Amino acid sequence: QGLGWLDGWCLNPDLNITTNGASYAATLYSSSELNLLPGGLVLAKENLDLVNWVLNQDYTSSSTFNYGEVQSAIWVLMGFPKYTSGADIVAQGPVSSANVDAIVLAANGHNGFVPDNNQYIGVVLDPGSTRQPIITKVHPASLGDYVWEDKNANGIQDDGNTGINGVTVNLWRDLNSNGVFDGGNELLATTSTHQNGGVDGYYEFKGLTPGFDYQVQFIAPAGMA
Repeated sequence: QGLGWLDGWCLNPDLNITTNGASYAATLYSSSELNLLPGGLVLAKENLDLVNWVLNQDYTSSSTFNYGEVQSAIWVLMGFPKYTSGADIVAQGPVSSANVDAIVLAANGHNGFVPDNNQYIGVVLDPGSTRQPIITKVHPASLGDYVWEDKNANGIQDDGNTGINGVTVNLWRDLNSNGVFDGGNELLATTSTHQNGGVDGYYEFKGLTPGFDYQVQFIAPAGMA
C-alpha cells in the first residue's frame, strides 16, 4: 500500500536528482542502524540522530523558518558547509544564516535522540552512487514485551509477577537470510530486562523502521537454563 506524498530532504548538496518527475528505484536504510549504512552514503552518519530530532520539530509549519533553512541545517549536521543561496533552497524565500545556526544549535542539544512511536524516524533512500541520497520520515515501530517464568506451564502470563530481570536481549536482523544469528552487523542493539511500572522482566527496542524484519535473542542469566 502506498504512503502517499512524503517530505524529503537532501543529505548531500554535491549530488543531484538529475531529472524532475522521473521514477527511481532506491535501497532503503534505517537512519538508526548506522552499521548497515554503506560507506560514503552519508558523510556524518553519527549525526543522523540529530537530523531525526530536526525532522520531528516540523519547522516548516512555522512562520519563523522556511524549507531552505531546514535543508541547510541538515547539510551542516551532515558535515557540509552552510548554504544560504542556491535556486532550490531559496524557493520559499531568503535563507537566514542566523535561522540555520539556531536549528543546528538546538539539534546539537539532542544527542542520542530516539523517537517514540507517535513521532517520526528518518528513512534513507539511496537511488545510486551518482544521485542525491534522500531522507524521508515515517512513524517508527518498537519491539518489546516481558520475559517471565511460566510457573503453571500454560503458556500465558497469568500467574502473578513472575517477570525475570537481568536477561540479556539482543536485537538483530538476518541480513544473509540463513536463519542463524551470525553476529557482526546483524547485531543492532542490546538491552537487559528490568522493572517497568512495578512489573519485572520488561524490555523494549524503540526507533525501529517499519517493514524491516527484526528478531530478538534471549540470553538467560547465570543459574537459569
